[in-house]
Amino acid sequence: MCSICLTAHPASGVALMTARRAGRASAEEYASAGEYFCSDLACPLYVRGRRRVAAGGARMAESLGTEQRVARMRANLAGFLGRVVR
Repeated sequence: MCSICLTAHPASGVALMTARRAGRASAEEYASAGEYFCSDLACPLYVRGRRRVAAGGARMAESLGTEQRVARMRANLAGFLGRVVR
């Protein structure tokens, strides 16, 4: 499952994306942050319903509207980027 747009994919549909964290020189601190992203980086299309998930994957039924899903996706991405630059 993509941790940004919350789309469930078959095994090859997500990829672990990592980024080196800014200012981490000590071995005692975690030097990178990682999240599972859609491997095709099409999160905005999945959230807006403009792309269908491959066989074996699914978008869960939600009561949120499109704008709320987009806001959640942006917040999830901002959270990942925040962990990278902290």
